[in-house]
Parts: sequence; structure tokens; C-alpha cells
Amino acid sequence: MPILNTKNQGRGKMITANKGSTKAMEQIMKQTFSEGGNTMVVDGKGDKSLMAAMQKTIYKVTRNHARNKARKSSKKKHAMKRK
Repeated sequence: MPILNTKNQGRGKMITANKGSTKAMEQIMKQTFSEGGNTMVVDGKGDKSLMAAMQKTIYKVTRNHARNKARKSSKKKHAMKRK
């Protein structure tokens, strides 16, 4: 059984978790976010601590994502002024 089963549902991905390592989760969360789309984490047959770790990871990844986006847009504005 794989650690994660991903199902595409509409615009987002639905991820159900079985028992597995948090590192693998983080990897997959990052990958999912880089692919875009809103990701919903579903408590499958996973253990609770794993689910908690996943939710933390999502928060971490999305926050970084938002910061990078903001930085990018301000860079663009600056570049426009320079021209």
C-alpha cells in the first residue's frame, strides 16, 4: 500500500494518508503545491500524529508560497519603474 493516494478532484488534489513517514509527506506536499491547485487533506486510515504533521507542513508550505509570490510581485513593480 502506498503512503499516499492522490485523487484528482476538480481543481484540487485530494490526499488520503496511510501510515508512513513525515518526510515523505513533506516531499509530496511540496510537490503538490508546486503543481498548483488547492489541496485538501483527508484523514484516511492514517495515524493522527501523521495527519497533524501534514497539516503543519501544509501551513509551512503555503506561507512560504505566499511570501515568494509577494516578493515576486514587488520585484516586478520595481522592474517596471526602472524601465
